[in-house]
Amino acid sequence: MKVLVTGGYGFIGSHLVDRLYQEGIKVYIIDNLSSGKVGNVKIRHKGYVLDVEDPECENVFKSEKFDAVIHLAAQVSVKKSLENPRNDAESNIVGLVNMLTLARKYNVKKFIFASSAAVYGENDQLPLLEEQGGNPVSPYGISKWLGEYYCNQWNELYGLETVSFRFSNVYGPRQNSEGDGSVIMNFIEKIMMNKQLEVYGDGFQTRDFLFVKDLTDAIFRALCAPSITGVYNVSSQTKTSVREVIDQLEAIHAGIDVYFRDSREGDIRNSCLANGKVKEELDWSPIYGIQEGLSLTYEETKNRTTQPTEVKAVRKEKNKPGWKRVVPYIENIAIFLLLNALFFSSFDRTWEFLMIGAILYITIMGVIYGKRQSIIAAGLSVGVLTIRKFAEGGDPITILYDSSFLLQSVIFLFVGLAVGYAVERKIKVIEEQKKSLIELGSSYRKLQEVFEDMRDVKDELQVRIKNSEDSFGIVHSISKQLDGSEPEKVFLSTVAVIQSIMNAKRVSLYRFNENLTYLRLTARSGQLEERCVKSIRSEEHRYIEEIIEGSPLFVNRELLEDEPVMAAPLRHNGQLFAILIIEDMEAKSFSLYHENLFKVAVEMTESALSRAYTLTELKENNRYLPHSRILRREAFQEIMESKQHAQEMGQLPYVLLECDEAEGSPLELADLISPLLRDHDYLFLQENGRILLLLSNSSETDGELVIARLSKSRIAASVVRNEELIWN
Repeated sequence: MKVLVTGGYGFIGSHLVDRLYQEGIKVYIIDNLSSGKVGNVKIRHKGYVLDVEDPECENVFKSEKFDAVIHLAAQVSVKKSLENPRNDAESNIVGLVNMLTLARKYNVKKFIFASSAAVYGENDQLPLLEEQGGNPVSPYGISKWLGEYYCNQWNELYGLETVSFRFSNVYGPRQNSEGDGSVIMNFIEKIMMNKQLEVYGDGFQTRDFLFVKDLTDAIFRALCAPSITGVYNVSSQTKTSVREVIDQLEAIHAGIDVYFRDSREGDIRNSCLANGKVKEELDWSPIYGIQEGLSLTYEETKNRTTQPTEVKAVRKEKNKPGWKRVVPYIENIAIFLLLNALFFSSFDRTWEFLMIGAILYITIMGVIYGKRQSIIAAGLSVGVLTIRKFAEGGDPITILYDSSFLLQSVIFLFVGLAVGYAVERKIKVIEEQKKSLIELGSSYRKLQEVFEDMRDVKDELQVRIKNSEDSFGIVHSISKQLDGSEPEKVFLSTVAVIQSIMNAKRVSLYRFNENLTYLRLTARSGQLEERCVKSIRSEEHRYIEEIIEGSPLFVNRELLEDEPVMAAPLRHNGQLFAILIIEDMEAKSFSLYHENLFKVAVEMTESALSRAYTLTELKENNRYLPHSRILRREAFQEIMESKQHAQEMGQLPYVLLECDEAEGSPLELADLISPLLRDHDYLFLQENGRILLLLSNSSETDGELVIARLSKSRIAASVVRNEELIWN
């Protein structure tokens, strides 16, 4: 999926971009950088520095063909809208209409618009419902209300699926402390500078604070929802006073000084938005309370403020003066002059003494600076030798024919080249080692990113558990059982988890081939039955075709006999690779609750498999022998353990074949076998030099068929038992 985020470098936009990227979505950004910063977005993306009302935006739509647009770009200051209503209208109305027009023209499927609680104006009927309509009191509120109307009309007139979200008081890291509604970031930045907090009013006025990650979760759910249109409040539906915020910050950072001022004219006393509609239709709920949100905002803001100094230090280190490049030449001449004064200039010295001094000089320069300086040193030494010959009464012709002079000159040049070459070769080896260290560092950072993602998922899960009383045991069970670094283990764990939490009788996981035309059984819960289907053609089942076309979930509401109860796709990096199927389930479990539970379990399965695949890809060099499909011992043993466990549980069988060939090496034999393998078959080299072939999801009958196929390629194969294995 390709998604355009306008205002993607801003506070909310950058967090949304991070979330979309984690979900495997290709992200594109349009932002004029009036309030956003390119540095807010660290992930791979394509960005355009443009105003949303700029006609040049059409070229972006024309070239990229977006599936969805999330329109966050706006002039967001109520104060500035009062000072310059025209500028507010150009950005918030003209810009929106331009985006809607281009979305319709270039067949965008979904358009999500960032509205605001400002559309309600003064209203004491809290919490405010979407149906209460708008009564904005500022040009900013008017532009957002009009924007909702435009979105609704584009939906009715052109069929563009539009969603308008009215945000409550959003807060979090990267927020601009100078804007409206950013009281929390204003407080945090003043706390870090040990400044006094200024509160207008008595501090008992309340706001509906919403952590930015909860907001991005709601937007992502709307993006993935199959059909949703209209206006929705996105809020915590919790009144939090300014004094409560200060108390929570006091617990994080002691010693806060507060000064209360008179209330400002026009300030709303209390604000709270109802969120029942978005909860019901998007199955969303905020998971970050004010305490967790403030703590995360404080810590990330604190870490961010220490980074600029470090960056400057690095830049200063890089900008080395140009004169340092000539230092080796200066030192070379200086050492030569010193040696010349001590040894070379005295005619009382013997030739042997001069030879030793010159060779020592050439060697020192070569060791310190490499070939270039050692050759220069050799040349200077030959020059000294020549001067010495002239001083002894020689002339150019006799010197050229002097065998001792030629021999000494050749020795100087040879020493210079040899020492210089040896040193430069050593330097090259060191540079290659440094390059390898950099590559290892890059791999380490990738692993660190995977670890951080896993820790973020864990932290988010803990927060979700804390706020969900009836799901503690279920979610904890899922997270523990799906933990693994080997995809094969995660496959087996997945079907067991789904069977347990869904009260299902049979659960299966099928993997697609490359062109999605058929599927092969990869994992199954319970005892393997004779009627179990090991391969499925995609075109023979309507629910599989729907999933291929993009359906996020299949539910057999019509209770068709030949279709499963539920089915859901599994994706990695946005690509469909498998389907998780519940074939039979107790009638009491056929409910909306279990449907939502299945969605959560599938999301967690995708996350676990993505981590496992990512770790497998990063460990690819350590997983296989060089230039072959032969697994190393540790990787093969790990896969064997999962296969043996599955067989012991009465699930999928496997067959081990020992292969040999009269001619050729084991690697050549592996090359012959590899084209005949499926994605989930594996090779291993035993100590006796024979290749072991692991056939997943195969019976002994299947093994006999494979033996027959191998024999046609003159490869002898036979079935072996586990106890007969010869490990390296």
